[in-house]
Order: sequence, then structure tokens, then C-alpha cells
Amino acid sequence: MVYDAILTKSLLKNNMKNGQDGIQMGNDNQSLNKLNNGGLVLMLVSTLFIVVPVSVILLDIGNEKINVFSHLGGFILGLLVSITVALICESNQKRARAFFIFFLALILLVPAISWTFF
Repeated sequence: MVYDAILTKSLLKNNMKNGQDGIQMGNDNQSLNKLNNGGLVLMLVSTLFIVVPVSVILLDIGNEKINVFSHLGGFILGLLVSITVALICESNQKRARAFFIFFLALILLVPAISWTFF
């Protein structure tokens, strides 16, 4: 949702200008370049938010008291749950929403059951 808000604000800010008749379209090439730059910044920040925690988790590989793979699994599950909830909220089709809800239930139930018995 944050990405959508940033990109939408960027599009509205760069693509529209106040004119005599209200809103007129701005220079398409310039606004696309600014949107591409905003997208690249978002991708860089997203990559950092994924790479940094994984790197910090992997620093503890030699420590026998910390289960590194459980931490990585929790991190990945947290990302999957967030993405799936966003897809459920943004989906307009009932069939797609039902699929994402089913997938979310699988994401939550399979690890819970496996961690209980293993």
C-alpha cells in the first residue's frame, strides 16, 4: 500500500499540472522518467529491507544456541503473509480473493502443524 501511495502521488504530482480548464496532462517523457526513478528508489529500499535482515540472521550461523533456519523461515513467512493480505485487500474478483484466502490459510497452517509435530 505504501508503494502504491508513493507511485500514485508521484504520478499525480509529475503528470498533472494546473491549467486554465482545470487539469492538463504534463510532459509524458519527463513524468515517466521521474516515475522510473521513484520505482528504482523503491526497489533499492525494498532490496535493502530484505537483504539486511537476512544478512544479520546469517551472521549467527556458527552459534549453536540460535536456530538460524527458523529465523529465516519466520522472516519469509512474514513476507508471504504481508503480501497475501495485501492481495486479498486489493483483489476485486471473488474467485481470486478466495484463492488468496486459501493460500493464506495454507501459509499459516502448514508451518504451525509441522512445527508442532517436528
